[in-house]
Amino acid sequence: MKIVYQYIAHKKLLIQKYSGKACHDTYKQHLERILKEPFSKDIRYVLSDLTEMEVDDVVKSVIQTSTSRNNKVTIPFKEVLLVTTPATTAFATLLQRIGSDNAVFHFCSTIEKAISLLNVSLTPDEALIHLEDLRNEVQFKESEN
Repeated sequence: MKIVYQYIAHKKLLIQKYSGKACHDTYKQHLERILKEPFSKDIRYVLSDLTEMEVDDVVKSVIQTSTSRNNKVTIPFKEVLLVTTPATTAFATLLQRIGSDNAVFHFCSTIEKAISLLNVSLTPDEALIHLEDLRNEVQFKESEN
């Protein structure tokens, strides 16, 4: 699994792009990397694009993700998961139900709805540009390997 991200400081918004087969060890490393960033305590909104992520064991993935977040993340935040497949929709549904101590989760399948749920001042076109930048970063990293 590959995870790339951008932080938009003036919006307190973290945008993440997940791709490939879900891997809890990679997720934990990503979470630790984010928490070491100087901006980590300022994050209030998270947009996570799961449209290119593959989830095999949905229940196990949700429990591991929720446990890791509860153990490491102390700031309150709102997260919207962008989904397209039955597996990522199931993942998002369970994550929303199980939740995290400090998070409010939503999920949807369109960028317009994601921006609306986050309630941040960002147009869908701006969000798509950020996601495209992240998609290009994933492709660049894959070509490096």
